[in-house]
Amino acid sequence: MDISAFEASLLADDYTTVAHIHRAAGYSLDEHAHPFDACAFITEGAIMLTINGCAHTSQAGEIFQLATGTSHVESAAPDGVHYLFGRREALA
Repeated sequence: MDISAFEASLLADDYTTVAHIHRAAGYSLDEHAHPFDACAFITEGAIMLTINGCAHTSQAGEIFQLATGTSHVESAAPDGVHYLFGRREALA
């Protein structure tokens, strides 16, 4: 999938906020959760997500999704990470 196709799929799936994100080498964020669904397409580097003690690395060309309220820890790969990010507000 390319960036244009991914962005079109986000908009078709009601992701109202779409942004290009860069996290530098050394970036990490302690356990947290978002009040929205998240979906991201990794364009460069990699990001590590740990959910319920299970670590997973998403690399360039891969997509990861997090449902509203999913508690996770995240960190960038040694070379950092770039990704196209979509945010879909939770239904009330």
